[in-house]
Amino acid sequence: MQDVARGTDYLRLLAKIYPLDLQRVIAVGHSAGGHLGLWLSARLHLPSGSELYFPDPLKLKGVLSLAGVADLVRGVAFNICQGACTELVGGLPEEVPERYQQASPCQMGPCNVPQTHLVGEYDEIVSPKMVQEDVIELRKQTPNASINFEMIPEIGHFELVDPTSVVWPIVFKAITKLLHSE
Repeated sequence: MQDVARGTDYLRLLAKIYPLDLQRVIAVGHSAGGHLGLWLSARLHLPSGSELYFPDPLKLKGVLSLAGVADLVRGVAFNICQGACTELVGGLPEEVPERYQQASPCQMGPCNVPQTHLVGEYDEIVSPKMVQEDVIELRKQTPNASINFEMIPEIGHFELVDPTSVVWPIVFKAITKLLHSE
């Protein structure tokens, strides 16, 4: 997460060299990358004493989470990717609760960054039910935020990142919508 934060904030330096519009930066991530994109949008809530804290984080225009995990505690309960959430955080929720609070977008506080969550109906790696529960929780925290959810019929986990799949136009449309949202 520190690397992702540094990389995102580095865009400010790159914008001095290249014509980047820092007002139109969105995060798009698949699976663990979806979690990281959501985390980037919520990291402004981190306490300054956190090892994940960086001052003045770059504000994102939006996040497209493709089968991403917004609540790592729920990810543990659903045994996502055979214990990947526990491995990422370095213990179970009851062992290191502060790490889960600082690594789980659902636990980090309200986030007004527009979000779109896409997941395949037949995803056996990241449960569509869990993603839907995460979105419900995120909406409760920030009722006026634009947080969209779509379960795409008859696809699994990897079609979302295959530009030759029948689903790619849905992914492309979601990216375009986030980039042009007001």
